Amino acid sequence: MAKNSSSKETAPPEALPPKSGGSTERWAASGVLILGTAFFLYASMSESPAPSGSPGAGAADGGHAHAATPRDPGQGQKFRYFEDPAAAHPLPVTLPPSGFINKGIANSYRIAKEIPEVLAQQPCLCGCDNTSDDHRSLLDCYIDEHASTCMVCMKEAVLAEQMTDAGKSAKDIREAILEHKFSEVSIGN
Repeated sequence: MAKNSSSKETAPPEALPPKSGGSTERWAASGVLILGTAFFLYASMSESPAPSGSPGAGAADGGHAHAATPRDPGQGQKFRYFEDPAAAHPLPVTLPPSGFINKGIANSYRIAKEIPEVLAQQPCLCGCDNTSDDHRSLLDCYIDEHASTCMVCMKEAVLAEQMTDAGKSAKDIREAILEHKFSEVSIGN
């Protein structure tokens, strides 16, 4: 038996048009991505902390690896703070807590007013010290509105107050900050 050919013949599927362009764009995008990654890696490696046992990793800050920055000749640690509270004088004037509606923000500014010498002995780990040559410690975060927008600054201040109230020294507080214990703190909104 012979098969009847149907009157409807199926047309072959239309071939897709050849891809035009795109190849150059993909290569350019890949090149930009590779160059960006290389730049990021280079920048990351050039800012690495000093190795343990280096002069910046002393007992004064619990052996944490810190490197001095060239713009900061008076301090030998990566994060700036005063080991001696007398060296921080005259203390900067901080903004009044009454200038803030949010209770947590106002509370952190109150802390800066009440224990300025303790905050002067603490580093700020949010990176704000890289934005100003005048930034010398956590206390300097409270001379303007920076701390009001920075959870790290506020949590560090609350931790400093809690530990001060518990009888801990400024050095103990600094160790806790360098170990990121402030991340567990609530600012009390």
